Amino acid sequence: MSQEIEQANSSKDSADSQPQKSQPEFVEVYRPKRWVPVLFVASLLTVGAGGVLFILWASKLFTDPTAALTFIMGSIISLFLLLSTVATTCIYWGQRNIMLQQWKAMNENIAKTDVIISKMGQHQAVMEWQAEIAEIQTRISETVERGYMGIGDMTLTNLVVGGRPTVTIKWVNGGRTPVRNFRAMPVIVFGKEPVSNKIYFIDDDVSPIRASFFPVGAEREIRYEVPDKIEAEDWAKYERGQVQLFIIGSFIYRDINGTERKEPISAMYDRFEEHVYETYEYADAEQSKKLVKPT
Repeated sequence: MSQEIEQANSSKDSADSQPQKSQPEFVEVYRPKRWVPVLFVASLLTVGAGGVLFILWASKLFTDPTAALTFIMGSIISLFLLLSTVATTCIYWGQRNIMLQQWKAMNENIAKTDVIISKMGQHQAVMEWQAEIAEIQTRISETVERGYMGIGDMTLTNLVVGGRPTVTIKWVNGGRTPVRNFRAMPVIVFGKEPVSNKIYFIDDDVSPIRASFFPVGAEREIRYEVPDKIEAEDWAKYERGQVQLFIIGSFIYRDINGTERKEPISAMYDRFEEHVYETYEYADAEQSKKLVKPT
């Protein structure tokens, strides 16, 4: 007996522990009771029949048949007009109740719709937030994965009066993806700052096509012959230390996303050490726009 009780209790506990299925929600709809119209029609018929019998009984009090007939017709018409008015009033009252129930159900549906719209708005806000995060991640990925062109080394040759110096630059792709459409236009200027009054165009770079594509980690030396010759006056000032010799310009390339990238060239030649070093204070994009104007 005790084992049966324990089994019964365990089965009850397991039944209680099982999750109860949620019952579906039903919208309350007003349904008029069927017996009310039947009772109402029966009552009207009973009252009508009783009224007619009463009118016929009362007409016997008239001795004149014409007067009795007139009484009967007028009374019956009045009785049916009264019954029609009562029936119309009751029908309108029943319709009023139906309309009230429908109005209540409509208000409840509107409230539920407002809740659904509110949840949809919250869901839309979450989706917009996720889209912003995805856009940020895309920009970060493009920044990390794109190619980065830079200068690995630079040398100057043919530094003589009346000659055209040659700038040899070792270009390096230090990014994670290849770059294409690479072009550069380095020039030399004598002065106290790396600024030139002349306009140079990036399309003047006529390097072979093999120099326009850089795979990942590629290093390539390219020689650029400066278009301007060294003037004797400028070289004399340079020898006396009155001016410096700058290598300026810019280089342009497209990364794997097709975005055009423009970087400045800003370096200075040390006549004592005979090497080139970068002038960091002028190596920015805004300054490069003033040095060499691309087409």
